[in-house]
Amino acid sequence: MIGYHSVSLIADALVKGVSNFDTAYAYEAMKKVPTGIILDYHNT
Repeated sequence: MIGYHSVSLIADALVKGVSNFDTAYAYEAMKKVPTGIILDYHNT
């Protein structure tokens, strides 16, 4: 499989209605992961 497994996992969770996590932050991460930008989740 080509791509980032975490992005498809987050997308699948969002489509299924799982929302016990920061969905806005997850969406930002989904957009930034392919560009190589690393998010500092320890300071949120």
